[in-house]
Amino acid sequence: MRNTALSCQANGRPPLDGKSRLPSSIRVVLPFIILVKAMIMLAMYSSAAVLHPVCTEQAISLSSALLLSVSFVIMRKYFRREDAPVYPLFSIYFLWVFICCLRGVFAVDGYWSARALVTNAPTLFIPVLVYVFSLPEVTRQVLSVWFKVFIPVFFLFMFTLNPDFYASLLNPLLMLVPWLPLLPRKWKLVVLVMACLMVCVSMGARSQILKALVALSLLAVYCGRDLLKDCFYRMMRHALFLIPSLFLALGLGGVFNVLDVGSYAGAPGSSVEDDLLADSRSIVFEEVASSSLKDGCILLGRTPAQGYETSFQMSSDERQSYHDQKRRAWCEPVLLNIFAWTGVVGLFLYTGFYWQASYLAIYRSNNRWMKLLGVFVAFRWLWGWLEDTNFNLDIMNISLWMMIAMCYSSRFRAMTDGELHEWVESIFRRRSSNPFPSIRIP
Repeated sequence: MRNTALSCQANGRPPLDGKSRLPSSIRVVLPFIILVKAMIMLAMYSSAAVLHPVCTEQAISLSSALLLSVSFVIMRKYFRREDAPVYPLFSIYFLWVFICCLRGVFAVDGYWSARALVTNAPTLFIPVLVYVFSLPEVTRQVLSVWFKVFIPVFFLFMFTLNPDFYASLLNPLLMLVPWLPLLPRKWKLVVLVMACLMVCVSMGARSQILKALVALSLLAVYCGRDLLKDCFYRMMRHALFLIPSLFLALGLGGVFNVLDVGSYAGAPGSSVEDDLLADSRSIVFEEVASSSLKDGCILLGRTPAQGYETSFQMSSDERQSYHDQKRRAWCEPVLLNIFAWTGVVGLFLYTGFYWQASYLAIYRSNNRWMKLLGVFVAFRWLWGWLEDTNFNLDIMNISLWMMIAMCYSSRFRAMTDGELHEWVESIFRRRSSNPFPSIRIP
């Protein structure tokens, strides 16, 4: 593969690149950890007894701790110090998260709040993955291992899985669906079939179905690229960031609750239609907001140790754990978790990652493919009000922050259409018998 380490981005800032080769230990460990994360998730949703020993709480915690540790090592040791202030948002966010976690230590009032702190705090540091996946060599190798090792295993155990979770396991595909024309011929068919599988196999996974449909819609946008100007991508980005505010105003005014579309449908529909339109989020919004208002924690948050107060939507384990306190450590929408744990301050900083990443991809990119990815990242912020759960550092969160990292990366954005095409093809290229070839960091 030709060296695509182009050194300058459109706004003249220095590139977010490494300064030396990564040690061989990290070169092997990083893709392996992410593969293990994917296998753990597969085992979690499979009825195959042979996979059950893989899915343990210790394996989940250890793999998450290793991934975050390796990411911080790469961030601190293998990036030039003069490049660190390029995006000060990360430093500010990590400082605020540290303060919230420290407050959480003093907010612990028992075993379950201590467990919530230990579980939730690491997930707040997921944005550190941006420093890892901004490097094209690392991203290429991780995706290569995932496609060549995990996908065959997925098909091997596919019929032992709950169909509702197919789409969750195949989340890294979402990034490549809009880039389908860049893939080798064989993999175009594989990715397209799996994308259709994500949409058609089960109507129960509403969130994953919609994300796959949006990715396929962006592929359709590419097909009409000759009719679209750059202003189209910019308008789409602005619309996606404005839509939640519009729906919030309509909801607070009692005009229209977008989360309860089914109640406006009139005549009852089929069970599938009812399932797709069922409102499972309004109560979560109400409880998170009322908990923060009650404790006066709107600005600073209730800390990762406290979660939010609830009287609804508790699993059997949570009922047993939080029966007396009636608290829930986390909820499904990622942005509500950020608000509950770190307040408006943390929510503003977290939103800044999506805003800045999509801006750089759409306004500061040399190729149209990154513009499509920028629109998809903006959509993922909108969808973060409803889903994209961050209670675990799983393959869904890894693939999301891989996309955000690519939008931040000056090297990805500096590539031409042809160079990015070559990079995508290299993911599927059979380079050697070694599944973990050398990763060079200029």
